[in-house]
Parts: sequence; structure tokens; C-alpha cells
Amino acid sequence: MPSQALSNHHAYKRLHREQMEAEHLGEIALLHDGDVVGVYSDRESAYSVGVTKYGFGAFSFEEIGAQPLFVSLPTVGQER
Repeated sequence: MPSQALSNHHAYKRLHREQMEAEHLGEIALLHDGDVVGVYSDRESAYSVGVTKYGFGAFSFEEIGAQPLFVSLPTVGQER
């Protein structure tokens, strides 16, 4: 079963991103069970509401309009 964060991310991209970018660019969307449950001006506010309302691990948030970060880590023993 995918994590809440992964499920929310896919739902955000598929269902909510276009509208959120048109209406709330630069803000933070709080997500729970694939739904946007709030929009906040900063991460701290979104995190605080998420923990209080849903508990640790039961929510995630997206920076509206931000490009995703991709991190590549070298494999142990891999030659360059």
C-alpha cells in the first residue's frame, strides 16, 4: 500500500494541480486521503494543522507551483 504522501502526491498531480496553480500559486496545499483539505501561506502552518487534525504520517503538503526535486545518490561501489 502506498504511503499517504505518495498517494496524495499522485492525486494532487492528477486532480488538483491545475486549479491550485491558477488560484494559489506559491502557497502550500495540505492533503489528506487524496483531497486538498486546506491552503496555507507557509509550510509551518500547513504542518501544524496537519499534525493536529490528522496525526503524524496521515497527511502531506505540496508547494503549489514548485518544481519537484529529484535527488540521485551514487550506488555503493559504483564507478564514476
